[in-house]
Amino acid sequence: MKKQLLSEELRRMQFLAKIITESEYKSGLSEEVIDFTDRDQFTNFLMNDKANELEGKKIKLNISDTFSAAFPNAEKFTGVIEVSILKRTGSSGDLTFDATLIDSGGYEILEPATGKKIKLNIPSATGDKGGFECLEPKLKGLFKLKTLEIL
Repeated sequence: MKKQLLSEELRRMQFLAKIITESEYKSGLSEEVIDFTDRDQFTNFLMNDKANELEGKKIKLNISDTFSAAFPNAEKFTGVIEVSILKRTGSSGDLTFDATLIDSGGYEILEPATGKKIKLNIPSATGDKGGFECLEPKLKGLFKLKTLEIL
């Protein structure tokens, strides 16, 4: 994630220094990143039913741990996890998915679930908490979602 941020910042500086044009600058930015802290982007995600487009895709979630039910005293985590969405299992208002955890991004609580099936709940309102649950090993936790990137 740091590489992506540095790359975007470099492109921004190139644009400001007039080394690259506006269209070159915009073409280098990922249009598949949804900022869940931006009410307009989040509303657009919901209104255009982008959640249904996640099935069968790999996504990166930039999250902050709010707490883990299994390890309530664990240190807080901020970083990026990567999952492969298998199918949507929630109803139209519920953003729940069956997924496979590809990369825990150093999130120690999720590390044992790497390569395993998890239930992923993406927040359905700005500022709400998302969650994950893995049956084997038994893990459960909540997080705040900053961004979702479709790969």
